[in-house]
Amino acid sequence: MHTKKRNILIAIIILIVLTVSIIIAVLNHDILRAVFGSEKVGMYEIAAMIECKSENESNIIFAVDDIQVPFPLPNGAVEFENAAYPAREGSTQYLVTADAWKTYQLVTLPQCGFEFDQMGAWIEISNADNSMRVGMHVSMFSISFLRIEVTKLS
Repeated sequence: MHTKKRNILIAIIILIVLTVSIIIAVLNHDILRAVFGSEKVGMYEIAAMIECKSENESNIIFAVDDIQVPFPLPNGAVEFENAAYPAREGSTQYLVTADAWKTYQLVTLPQCGFEFDQMGAWIEISNADNSMRVGMHVSMFSISFLRIEVTKLS
């Protein structure tokens, strides 16, 4: 009987170790640091962080002179707004990885013909003829994730 209890205990320990390993593999260290580094991280935030890691191409559609125009967002941008993290009136808020944000500024915007001016946390983005101007307010969500609020200026 004692051996049977020991075997059950070993099986439970192995199951716990496997479960923790799977969770770590799925969530990765960036998400775990955000979860344990903030008191405002719940299931909604974790789901958004996991979706950000997919790095799918993202766009937002703006109306310019009654024409629907796509505007590029950082890869993996996930619409992100709840009571703990509300967006400002007239803005849409997104969660992005810090790496995707860096690539967005250095590669995506120039390739799409946009220039930007940064003044602290505020970034103003425009195309060559200024027919489209977009403002973004950037703030840290965690060490590996940023919140960006996007507002069409013209």
